[in-house]
Amino acid sequence: MRIVRVVIDNFRTIKKLTFYPSQHNILIGRVNAGKSTLLNALAIVLDPDISRRFQIVDELDFHARGFLGTDGSPIPLRIEVTIAGCSDVEKASFLDFWEPWNDATKQVLEDSDDIKILDDDRYEFAFRMAFRATYDSAEDGFSCIWYYPKFSFLGGSDDYRACPRADRDQVGFFAIPAEREVRKALSFSRYSALDKALRADDVSLETQLMALVNAVKGQGEVLFQNTGFAALVEEIEEQVDTLLRLSPDAKRRILFELSDLGHYDVMRVLRAFIALDGQDQPYPVTSQGMGAKQILVLAALRMLSKRRQSSILAVEEPETGLHPHMQRVLVDDLLHSSSQTFITTHSVHVAETVGLEQIFSLLDTGNGNRRIVKAAPSVEDGCAAETVRAVAQLTGHHPSDMLDALYAPSVLLTEGVSDRQAVPTLLRRLSREAGSMGKNLDGLGIAIIPCLSKNRVPDVAPYFKAQLGKDVYALVDNEPSTDAATSQTVDACDCTFIWPPRCAIERVLLLGAEDATINSFIQRVTDELGDGYFRDASSSTKAADDKRTDVFNYFKRSKASLRLFAQWLPVDEIAAPVRQLFAGLNSLTQGQDLGKRVQLAAQAH
Repeated sequence: MRIVRVVIDNFRTIKKLTFYPSQHNILIGRVNAGKSTLLNALAIVLDPDISRRFQIVDELDFHARGFLGTDGSPIPLRIEVTIAGCSDVEKASFLDFWEPWNDATKQVLEDSDDIKILDDDRYEFAFRMAFRATYDSAEDGFSCIWYYPKFSFLGGSDDYRACPRADRDQVGFFAIPAEREVRKALSFSRYSALDKALRADDVSLETQLMALVNAVKGQGEVLFQNTGFAALVEEIEEQVDTLLRLSPDAKRRILFELSDLGHYDVMRVLRAFIALDGQDQPYPVTSQGMGAKQILVLAALRMLSKRRQSSILAVEEPETGLHPHMQRVLVDDLLHSSSQTFITTHSVHVAETVGLEQIFSLLDTGNGNRRIVKAAPSVEDGCAAETVRAVAQLTGHHPSDMLDALYAPSVLLTEGVSDRQAVPTLLRRLSREAGSMGKNLDGLGIAIIPCLSKNRVPDVAPYFKAQLGKDVYALVDNEPSTDAATSQTVDACDCTFIWPPRCAIERVLLLGAEDATINSFIQRVTDELGDGYFRDASSSTKAADDKRTDVFNYFKRSKASLRLFAQWLPVDEIAAPVRQLFAGLNSLTQGQDLGKRVQLAAQAH
């Protein structure tokens, strides 16, 4: 089985959302974008254990607490899941609720009753399960139902075809929230992962636990073979013998036994232990570090999912408590399972284990409405062919920067790597100087993307702006030969910053630098880095202007040197164009309108 469509109405942070998932779904988005809400919505419909809760939903589960209309009529909370990709056994189980699903149009043909339609290659067997909650004024509470939409509420009626817990259990949905409960996952309590697996394998845990209980009952004499303890018991026996007339035939007339112990008592006290490499004794899993707990919980989930012919895994933030290497190993394992997966994450390391095709971004379109878009651009989704090619090239050349940009609210597009090397460092240093008066790129939520040329900037901008819904800014050179590309960039972006004429980042860095700083940089490159460039150029013997020329040429030769110079440049020697860029980006993220084009002035500080 696999989920092919999810429809959510009026649930928590989501007022309306329709999502068409793939086999593996890495879900990213800003805080409160709705990632966890989506997983919780799937769990409410498909996890049979949810219905065992005393209270399924309350008023806080309705979007903006909207469970009553202005006229006092109830506003329903509704979640619908369409499932396809069924095996023959699964089709037989849900034959009464079948509906044809057209994957090309992403629609269910709701009015078809002739199963022969499935002979048409455009359609496949599917069924829908749904959950609905409404406020009941008579009970002053919320009424919840699980139902099959095909036979429910026909003609506007209040009747529904119930979807019982046993049917939902057949779907094989397993979820792990961000807060891991390792003790529950590896306990023998009812509905734990081990309990579900044992029941699926027809293993009678109760029988084995009762054998354990019977083995320890009546063993008080064996358990307390201690002369000091025996002397105390004998003293008590002597004191009460004349009053109670204790049996003279019993070897021990006052006994201590586990006679009231039942198998449920054993379940509650059994704990999982684990012995790690280098440890002589095992320790409880609850005493392990967060990363170890994370792995143990996910191992229990994977064990359980493998027992199903098909299963659907929902994992919230698998990176919790794990270092980058283990994040990639863990997610790679999940994605190579046969299960359909839904993974929410804030980690670039998780995202880099997959291609853009498997990453989905949740976007807020206003008023609680959400949409989910693929991170990979395509012509079918409305992107221009030039944009698709440009994004593919950038992903190949700068994969980390592109993944970082997926998480950021805004992006700053530059012509190439020179600005990418120096600008973040310069703005970070200005932010420290400004204190609370200004933020760096990270604080502003801006990712910097080095495009492969100025001509690529207007091709890349629509991807971030139109498809991913981000604010898009640009930083470009002011060269007469590329005026056409500059104009296209201004049109494509929300705001474009333009370096002074004939003054790209290499010259901007040198604008405010004192001669002493130039000399210090030449010396440090030679002595600390062991780079012989300036020694071979005899830079130390040259005049000040010639030294600057050598440093400029060194920038052109080694792009990484731009970051080093930005780090070593005294903050009071950072030139005015950089300071104007810093101020402009801070103003933009505070909602100020700077216009479409900002010309930076060629001045030293």
